[in-house]
Amino acid sequence: MALWVATASAQDKPDATLAQFASSYEKSCHQTQAARLKALQEPVSELQKMQLEIIDRDVCPCMATRIAAVTDAKLAARILAHDKDVEATFFEPTFQQCSVAVLRKMALPTCRDDEGNRALAPAAVEAACRCYSDAVAKLDDKTIRDDAVAAYLNYQARSRDQSITPYVSRLEVLRLECVRTHSK
Repeated sequence: MALWVATASAQDKPDATLAQFASSYEKSCHQTQAARLKALQEPVSELQKMQLEIIDRDVCPCMATRIAAVTDAKLAARILAHDKDVEATFFEPTFQQCSVAVLRKMALPTCRDDEGNRALAPAAVEAACRCYSDAVAKLDDKTIRDDAVAAYLNYQARSRDQSITPYVSRLEVLRLECVRTHSK
């Protein structure tokens, strides 16, 4: 995970406590998002900009909070020692949990951006996208996370082998149902 690696390699001296590590992690996360924002190609997509800003505003502090909240002494020691195995057992699942908030926040603006480019009337776009955003809000975190992970893994697999059937995301099905309902 880029955020873990960037924070781990940016350390001048090791952090003595999880609170210090969490603070360093959050600072590095914010710096990474600022660099990504700066590197966006012109013309800058408002959606890309918003995604980076949401990660900066939501995921960075969420990760820092969850790092600082670790109470397991062995896990804390492994985090402070920059144990690479902690990436898979702690950082990736925590990042996925924090990212659920991003998916929820992005549901409405992403839908508006996608559907606004189609032949729907503005009122229909708004109604369909509100329907979608409300439906996403009702899903539990595990469902959203598992759906996003499955979609991403399918995307990776399909980039290597085009014969693999595209994954039908539950979130995409919800969006299409809302669009179909509100485009009549």
